[in-house]
Amino acid sequence: QALPSFQGMGALPGTSNGDSRDRGRSPVRSDRLMPTPRDLRKYGRLFLTQLAGRGPNLLADNARELFGQTALPGDVLAQIWDVSDADRDGMLSWPEFVVAMHMIRRARAGQQIQQQIPVDLRNLVSGFGPAEQYAE
Repeated sequence: QALPSFQGMGALPGTSNGDSRDRGRSPVRSDRLMPTPRDLRKYGRLFLTQLAGRGPNLLADNARELFGQTALPGDVLAQIWDVSDADRDGMLSWPEFVVAMHMIRRARAGQQIQQQIPVDLRNLVSGFGPAEQYAE
C-alpha cells in the first residue's frame, strides 16, 4: 500500500501550533527515549478513539488526519509513517501506532527522526498486548 501524502500539510485549523501548553497537552520532553506508562495510556485511548469500530488497524487516511494536528512538516510526517508502518500495509497496528506517536513526540521536541525503529522501542512494542490493556 502506498504511503499517504503528508506533503504541503500544516497544522489543521484550530490545532496546536507546537506550543506544549496548547489544549492541555503534556509538556514535550526531548530526553524521553521510550514512552512512559502515561504515554502508553494516552496512546491507547487515542488509538481506540481513532478506530471507532473501523477495524483493528488505523487506516492511512485516519492517521493522516490525526498526524496533521501535530504541526509537523509533511516531509517529517511522511518519514515517521515510513518508519512506523513496518509491514508496509498502509495501516498502523497498535504497536506501529505507538512507534509513530513516540516519534512524533520526539520530532516535536526537536529530535532527529531515525531511519529505523530504535531497537529498545522495537523490543518494547513487540511484546504488546491489545491497546485496551493500556488505555485503562
